[in-house]
Amino acid sequence: MEKKDSRLDNFSDGEYTDIRRKLRLSSWWKVTSVHTSFNLPEFPDTPDGVSGGTDSWKTERLGQTTIMIEASRRRKYHCPNCGKLAPIYHMVRRRLGHLPYLGYDCTLDVGIPKLNCDCGKHRIPFPAARDHVSYTIDFEKEVLRNLLTGTLTGTARRLGVGRWIAEDILLYRVNSAFPEQDLSGVHTIYLDETQFSKGRNSYVTVICDQTHRVIFITPGKTADTLERFLEHLKAHGGKASNIRTVSADLSVAYESVVKKYLRHATLVFDRFHVVKLINLEMDAVRKRLMCLRNERNNRKRLPHVMYTLFMHEKNMDERHTKAGSRRSGSCTQEWPRHTI
Repeated sequence: MEKKDSRLDNFSDGEYTDIRRKLRLSSWWKVTSVHTSFNLPEFPDTPDGVSGGTDSWKTERLGQTTIMIEASRRRKYHCPNCGKLAPIYHMVRRRLGHLPYLGYDCTLDVGIPKLNCDCGKHRIPFPAARDHVSYTIDFEKEVLRNLLTGTLTGTARRLGVGRWIAEDILLYRVNSAFPEQDLSGVHTIYLDETQFSKGRNSYVTVICDQTHRVIFITPGKTADTLERFLEHLKAHGGKASNIRTVSADLSVAYESVVKKYLRHATLVFDRFHVVKLINLEMDAVRKRLMCLRNERNNRKRLPHVMYTLFMHEKNMDERHTKAGSRRSGSCTQEWPRHTI
């Protein structure tokens, strides 16, 4: 059972003006009313209603606040197409998602004038939101702030919107800032590939500069990816001759392209991949030692040695230190060095 209720908040003119100023609207726009509707589930008879579990009313969205905004009807507006003054043809309603207000989800219900101009009928823009979207600019900023530390899915779930809305906001802001990117000061690049979804052809190459800022992402992990980056670098004010250090993995494709296009740059292999290669060789030696003798007594001399071998020395306690020295001695006595 749910308890439904609503109220019309009786704000003063000064409070309406404060709402308008927070939205950064001019005096042409006026906040006419604030309406709050409630959707409160009744307290269940179970203890869960008190504890606030997954079925508790405390986890539900309790209401919706609607702010009614109207543009002045007693004036002419400049046509957004030609700039001439034109009278109002009729009012168009837009519903825009906004930041929570009064503790509830908030929606702006805006009446926007549509002008009857000589060049046609055009709707004036609403300053607090972009055209052809269903949310305000303040809501976009909140999404971007959440994306600094969260994922698209987590941000959308936290703000109560679909994932496609968070993705649309992110892509719009990236595409808006992309042409203004300045790469003239890039002298060190770090490149690596990552898999963004399941499948054979689902890899992307990510390139960062010396400040660890992501400056380029492109599909694939072949030599063509670095060639595309060099074209992008040239188009945004950078020069290949300015790059002095390139950090990459042990890929032969990256190494060949660096030697071809960045001969003056020093190629540095990523420490992670070097350590990974050493660990794989150590593990191969461990497996070979375990298989040299089939007797059970000899196999018991290396129990759980893998964890001791791959553990950092500063993380070892006395138990691991003694176990490591004991197993090392037993291995030396049982298997000569030339067999390893």
